[in-house]
Formats: sequence, C-alpha cells, structure tokens
Amino acid sequence: SWEQLVKFVESVSARSAGVECFVVHARKALLGLSTAENREVPPLRHDWCFRLAEEFPHLKFELNGGVNTLDQVEALLSLRPPPPPVSGAQPPAVKSAVAAEAIDAANEARSSEARSSEARSSEA
Repeated sequence: SWEQLVKFVESVSARSAGVECFVVHARKALLGLSTAENREVPPLRHDWCFRLAEEFPHLKFELNGGVNTLDQVEALLSLRPPPPPVSGAQPPAVKSAVAAEAIDAANEARSSEARSSEARSSEA
C-alpha cells in the first residue's frame, strides 16, 4: 500500500540507516505470473515515484519500469501539473541506448523549462 511504502522510505532514510536514493519499481510483481507477464499485466504506478519525490524532496528517486522511449518520457513530462523531478530512470538493458537518449532529452527539457520559467519571472 501507499502508506506502507511511505513508512518504509521514512524508516530506511532515517539518520541511522542513511539511505538517500531509492529505485522505485513502477509495477508490483504478482505471484503466479511469469516474468514476462509481470512486465505487462500489473498497472504502472509512475505516480507513486513522483509522489515520493514530492513528499521527500531531500531524497533521490529513480523510476524503474515503463519508460523505454523518448515518446514515453515526453508523455510523462507533458503531464499537467508536471510531475516532481525524479533523479533518473533505469531502462531495460536491451534498450539502454534509446533510454539514455530519452533521459538526456528529459533532462534538457526540464532545464529548458526552468530557464523559460525564470525568464518569465524576471520579466514580471
């Protein structure tokens, strides 16, 4: 559950444990499904990773799952309101070149959007 995930992050990020970076798997693996089915059947929960980044801005969160192409990155970035920034994504190994390009494009898009926002603020 969401509450259990938050409690887990709170406990392992406490000073005594010191965890600062989390890889958030976008799908929950379900017993009884094959590995291939677990990559397709459970719903994606990208929003959980974004919510964690929002609730714990002092920590880093990486999204793992369901982001394999530049189009998918652009779709996530086009959400309104935009999702809180996550520190990265973990692409499948076979698609690492495409994913690296997507991550670079996402970082550039965020930087460009931030520069535009700053420019608009200074003009006002």
